[in-house]
This record gives sequence, C-alpha cells and structure tokens, in this order.
Amino acid sequence: MSSGTPRYRLGVDVGGTHTDLVLLDAASGALMVEKVASTPKNPALGVLDGIAKFFARGIDPADIAFFAHGTTITTNALLEMRGAKVGLLITKGFRAVQEIQARRRATATCSTTSTPSPPRSRRRA
Repeated sequence: MSSGTPRYRLGVDVGGTHTDLVLLDAASGALMVEKVASTPKNPALGVLDGIAKFFARGIDPADIAFFAHGTTITTNALLEMRGAKVGLLITKGFRAVQEIQARRRATATCSTTSTPSPPRSRRRA
C-alpha cells in the first residue's frame, strides 16, 4: 500500500548478460538491489522482471518517484564492432570530418600520441 508520498528512486542498467536494478529509499538511505538475466531480443522484459522482484518484496509502484535507465548494450556493440551496417553522408569538401577529434596530448606539439582508428573505414568517403 502506498505511503502517500513517493519515496523511492529506481536505477536500471541493462547489460548484455545481466540487468542490474537499484532501488533507493530516499527517506532512510537504504538500498535494495536486484540482478536478473537480460533478455537481448527484448531488453524491456528483463527490466520488468527485475521491477517485479521489488514489487514481490512489498514495494508499491506508486511509491517510486524517479526512474533512471541506462544501457551498456549499445556501448558494447560499438566497442565490439557488431550491429547493423551504417552509412554516413558527408558534404563535399568535408571528407575527413568523421576523423577529426579533440584529444589531450602531453604537450601541444606532441607527435608521439597515436590516433585511434575510426570505427568504420573511409572506403566510400
């Protein structure tokens, strides 16, 4: 049963293997944690499964005042170079724009810092 004033803050991180959920009781500072299997074909199902575990522990949905969601699935897909094929259209005269980047060097004239490879080749640029 709801206490009247929402008091919980829920944070969720969907990963490739597990979905992590943390529920903060803003009134007491207590944390509740759940870890459930991720569901890659529909990540929302893993989130709902984790939230249902909080409800089974007596948390009233009306008492959740804040929900934050993040995912490492997209980050991992980029880092591992998997996922859908993509295209990038660039205005004539700006061919190298996707490789321009701001980065810190030991000194302004340092030429020993290597430039990371772009995520995709300039094959058709």
